[in-house]
Amino acid sequence: MRKKTSKSVDTVTAAPGSKSLVIAEKPSVAQDLAKVLKVPKVGEIFENDQWVISSAIGHLVRLKDPQDIDPKFKRWTLKDLPILPEKFDGTVCDDILKVIEGERNDGSRYKLLKKAPAS
Repeated sequence: MRKKTSKSVDTVTAAPGSKSLVIAEKPSVAQDLAKVLKVPKVGEIFENDQWVISSAIGHLVRLKDPQDIDPKFKRWTLKDLPILPEKFDGTVCDDILKVIEGERNDGSRYKLLKKAPAS
């Protein structure tokens, strides 16, 4: 749920029973945020009943590989170039998935991230 504050700054309030995900620019910023918000470290992330704080290390998303767009590009030749799909689809980078998922393997945090509205 988005709301405007008196200074016209966008803030996000988590729905009841959910957590707010914060992805900091780098690990040191995530650590500083967690310290201020009193959020303990759990594996590679900081988490409590209100917050999940992680950090970006490198890229968060990337374009899909050609073979993920069309299996015929698993072994491509010069005649296939340039590869220009009708739609450029992205995917979440594996490194950030590991950080966001923490020690879980069910992907639940990834699903939350994937469904988050872009702003």
